Amino acid sequence: MQDQIRVQMFGEFKLLVNGECKNQTINKSKKGVVLLQNLMLRKDGMITSDRLMELLWGHDESRNPENALKTLISRFRMLLNLCCPGLGTCIVARRGGYQFVQPEGMTADLFEFEEAVEALRHDEQDSAERRAHFEKILSLYEGELLADKRQEEWLIGSVERYHNQYIWAVYQYIALLKIKDEWDEIVQVCQAALEIDSFDERLHLELAQAMARIMEDRRPAKHGDGSGPSYRISHPTDRIQKFYNRVVEVGNVLDADLNAVETELREYAGSHGAFECEYPVFRDIFQLQQHNLDRLGASIHVAMIIITAANDKALSASRLKEAMEGLGTVLHAHLRAGDVICRYSSSQWVLMLPNNKQDNERAVLERLKFIFYQHFSEESFLFQYRYSLSGFRCP
Repeated sequence: MQDQIRVQMFGEFKLLVNGECKNQTINKSKKGVVLLQNLMLRKDGMITSDRLMELLWGHDESRNPENALKTLISRFRMLLNLCCPGLGTCIVARRGGYQFVQPEGMTADLFEFEEAVEALRHDEQDSAERRAHFEKILSLYEGELLADKRQEEWLIGSVERYHNQYIWAVYQYIALLKIKDEWDEIVQVCQAALEIDSFDERLHLELAQAMARIMEDRRPAKHGDGSGPSYRISHPTDRIQKFYNRVVEVGNVLDADLNAVETELREYAGSHGAFECEYPVFRDIFQLQQHNLDRLGASIHVAMIIITAANDKALSASRLKEAMEGLGTVLHAHLRAGDVICRYSSSQWVLMLPNNKQDNERAVLERLKFIFYQHFSEESFLFQYRYSLSGFRCP
């Protein structure tokens, strides 16, 4: 019976043979593991010996790197063969370098991920096939590429590339789920993706929209026979139910009907500075502004500000409340009329800046940061922000 070899590259690196982890064996050669990882990232191409010597030993001239590389590869092949007979043949010598050749019986999450992304980009498929590829990508991407080494210089470009491919697939999958009105699935997809990239503004917006649609479908109708709108989720998961509770606790969202929203907007119509609202209203304003500005060729930028302790000591609830209320006052006073702000959590504000130029957005946030620190000590509070690198445009 052929041995089943599995290599995991996303999240924690693992070499599995028939389900048994062999990391303890191959980790006896740290440089050998790095060499294998590099060769797998260049599966369809060779890496020159010079590049491998530079990668593994840098500019250390105190040794003979050519012999050291040959010795390293020979010994690491032996370790691989201890894991599984014949596995060492995956490292193949080429003229001037080395190449990874996938042995029979080996699978790797990295290769399966690449195949699924390629299929989505180039193949004409029906929605069932596309969905299968999306689900494959989301299940394979358990974390950043080689998470324990993601700060290594040789890996940074690959980490960013695969992360961007993952986020692209998430966006595309959400678009497919919207067509089918599968809002509960969108919530789960967004939550899983936000565990990997918690500062992605679009994912926060998609999550809020999906939650709003779910809760709208759960609300009883105000007129007619009282049967309410069709209910598309028969058994919400515990994860979704927790999100219901969180959204309700934060702002009693979607309790106000259209007349209440209109009344609130009229109250602010003559005011100056930014307009503050709850997140469901923020979402509705975003959608309206998005379509209007698209006709003018303009875009909307979204930013998020978080206030935390400047040191390892947690902020008391009263101190955090004071800082967040103070930041709210700064936002009201120093943003333009037409800008929209929302208290997203106990420590976060989210901002909508319609028709703001990208190069001005950082300047706006830095100005807000400067004003905030005029009232609150930099030694006590940490003011951090993220903003959309490109504006949202109507699809």
